[in-house]
Amino acid sequence: MKLLKVFAIGLFMFLLSSPALGAFQKIGKDEKGDVISFPENAKMPSIDIDRITYYQYDDGRVVISLVTYGNIDTNALYTIIFNTTRDDETLFYSVSFTENPNLKEELNETKGIWVVTDETIKEINGSFDIMGKVLRVSFKLLNNDEKLRNLIGMTMLAEYSGNTPTSFGMDNITIYVKESEWGEQEEQEQQEQHDQGSGKGFPGFEFPILCLALLLIALFLKRKRF
Repeated sequence: MKLLKVFAIGLFMFLLSSPALGAFQKIGKDEKGDVISFPENAKMPSIDIDRITYYQYDDGRVVISLVTYGNIDTNALYTIIFNTTRDDETLFYSVSFTENPNLKEELNETKGIWVVTDETIKEINGSFDIMGKVLRVSFKLLNNDEKLRNLIGMTMLAEYSGNTPTSFGMDNITIYVKESEWGEQEEQEQQEQHDQGSGKGFPGFEFPILCLALLLIALFLKRKRF
């Protein structure tokens, strides 16, 4: 009887702590050793993405875990950008984390979560946790009923000798979510339009990400000379 009681309590605690309980889940997996680097084939496991997981609870809470093949490096830059939809509204979220001192000189915020709507740019309270190879961020969406559509994770790292960059690397992973994954009925016409477009989700989603990546690369490689 006592054993059964212990088992019941343990099962309850497991279900209570399970991230998949009452949540939408999406996982993206990336290949090992695909970091784009200079010089070529530089070993940078701390930015080599293994996978990224997205959990969204019914109350709008979100937990995103970025896992790399090496331990998280606080001198690297980790960025996650995704968009959600709610009725006819599209919202963009930006998550960034770094403790790189050079980037801190150039940017006012190097760790934070922001959401962009049609009218405002708002910073959101959240938490960042590092556990070896895992960077985990938790926060709450503006609305409980938002639905994830696309997500891009990016990592960057630059190493220097004095003011001269000796190596630079970056990696990325992209997740696309079909309407059917939210239990919605996909219309054939919408699917055909999707296929005729970029084939990668929300139209135009990749272009601003590319612009952001180029800006971050410029900031990473910039060194103040005295």
